[in-house]
Amino acid sequence: MQYFNYDKLFDFGVRLLTGKGVPKSKAEYISGIVVDTEAIGITTHGVAAFQFFDNEVGVNIDPKAAPKIIKEKDATALIDGNSAFGQLSMKLAKELAVKKAKKSGIAMIGVRNGFWLGALATHLISLVEQGFFAQLWAQNSTCKDCAPYGGIDPRFSTNPVALAFPTNKDPMIADISTAAMSMSKVNQLIRDGRKADDKLFLDKDGNPTDDPNAFPKGGTILFFGGDKQGYKGYAFSLWCEALTAMAGGDCNNPGAKPRQSFNLLVIDPEAFAGMDYYQKEMKRFIEHVKSSRVRKGFSGIRIPGDKTIRKLNEAKSKGIPLGEFMIEKLTAVAVKNNLSFP
Repeated sequence: MQYFNYDKLFDFGVRLLTGKGVPKSKAEYISGIVVDTEAIGITTHGVAAFQFFDNEVGVNIDPKAAPKIIKEKDATALIDGNSAFGQLSMKLAKELAVKKAKKSGIAMIGVRNGFWLGALATHLISLVEQGFFAQLWAQNSTCKDCAPYGGIDPRFSTNPVALAFPTNKDPMIADISTAAMSMSKVNQLIRDGRKADDKLFLDKDGNPTDDPNAFPKGGTILFFGGDKQGYKGYAFSLWCEALTAMAGGDCNNPGAKPRQSFNLLVIDPEAFAGMDYYQKEMKRFIEHVKSSRVRKGFSGIRIPGDKTIRKLNEAKSKGIPLGEFMIEKLTAVAVKNNLSFP
């Protein structure tokens, strides 16, 4: 692993995007999301996005396009991605959601025809830091990742969901796939020559296996819950597809264009019992949770994402570690685009 300066990685992303015709202010926002994702430790969805942008901008993603508001009511809105970056669609969705939640107490924004957001958790940090609850679902229209529970043939993407809420200290931020693992993690296992900790895949004949190589050979990823209780992740994934249909996007359909649809829900605690009561009760509850006896092999009780903000701050001062594989990929992107790599 080598450590790279946060600002230099950010600048590399800006130079890559502006070189492809993306306006500087938009390039800075997008690059910031990408590098923040790497910084908080979601390495499968971090600076790997720069390679995705290199392949897609000017081909499928219009560097100068902006998402469009199609429909709007007091507490809801529908956005069309309009060939723009998914990150920009998400930015507009957050701005609308905050404005509406402050007025109505709750807001739901649907986005159709978008492009890859990367990790969902990163997009929720700014919302939870403002004191909001946030929930984000995302779906890909054409991925062949997961079979329905009890089936063999893929009919779903990995359909991730992220949840975030404030506490009296660091916020809770969880980012999970409704599948047993994300596609990027599957690829990482394959690259590293490792097997999964459990039988999280089906081979092409529907047999459970811990070998990730079964996936590219016609297999699928099981839903979270695995072979015995995968109906849990299956139900969550169906919910995600239903949200997509509600927004006018394509539910899983190999014949459609490869697009990502997502749905953002934002809630203002002040509209309910109020922030003072909420923080007091959450302080008591979190202390209660962490007072549990700790199992052997664990150092303590953690709340998901409770180190996210600290990781981000540390990365800005100490740098971001990148492995040899990612350094090679980004160096190739730099050479292809006549850019210097940090």
